[in-house]
Amino acid sequence: MAEKRLLFVEDNSNQQALYKALSKRFGFKAQLVSNCREALKSCQENEMYDLIFMDMSLEEIDGCQCTGMIRELNQLGKNVPIVAVTGHVSDDYRVRCLDSGMNDFLPKPFGIDDFSAMIDKWTKNQPE
Repeated sequence: MAEKRLLFVEDNSNQQALYKALSKRFGFKAQLVSNCREALKSCQENEMYDLIFMDMSLEEIDGCQCTGMIRELNQLGKNVPIVAVTGHVSDDYRVRCLDSGMNDFLPKPFGIDDFSAMIDKWTKNQPE
């Protein structure tokens, strides 16, 4: 079974450390970037990821804008699941995330079971 690749677009170093530890625990290869420009560069230089976790409160280019830019990159960018990760939990904010092209919504703080369920939901039936 091929190792699944996750991209975390997150500017908080504590959150990055958490994502790295969780990914290792579940056996996924994690790429961590701090902003949208780094995310776009990573998506262009590497084969596309199996799942992207997108922080919504990025500086300069927010998560919704970044999602749109990833979707425009290439065919793989159109299809990769992107999950919004945010402390904003209102229904309006959730709709905004989904309307921007994201596939799902993971509110902060989240538990390990929530994280695991989100990975299973979006990577379990993907081709190797």
